[in-house]
Amino acid sequence: MKLPTTSITTPVDEIKCEEICQAAEEGDELAVSIITDAGMYFGTGLANYISLMNPNAVILSGPLVSHSALFFKVCTDVAMKKCFVDDGDQLIFRRGCRYKEDAITAGIVAMIIETWLGTALLT
Repeated sequence: MKLPTTSITTPVDEIKCEEICQAAEEGDELAVSIITDAGMYFGTGLANYISLMNPNAVILSGPLVSHSALFFKVCTDVAMKKCFVDDGDQLIFRRGCRYKEDAITAGIVAMIIETWLGTALLT
């Protein structure tokens, strides 16, 4: 079996995510393979989350999403294939959001507020 080649010359312990994403966008065999594999694994986990939470929209952010269109496409394609979505349901995927690095914190705050409002409305 032929191993994929790479144009990345940075030592392995110094490679940054952005460098792999850029190499993949330029068609680097190894970088494309790495990004594709990561997208497949992430997409599988994402499908589990979608099946569990049943959201109408999924907003993905972070270094891989913001620097790699390939990663976003692979993980959303895999998630859609693996999760059960009724014919009438529409699931929207968005890439990035206005909160950028604070997206996780904003999401947690939103969940707390929703839980608090739900509890407050019931009592």
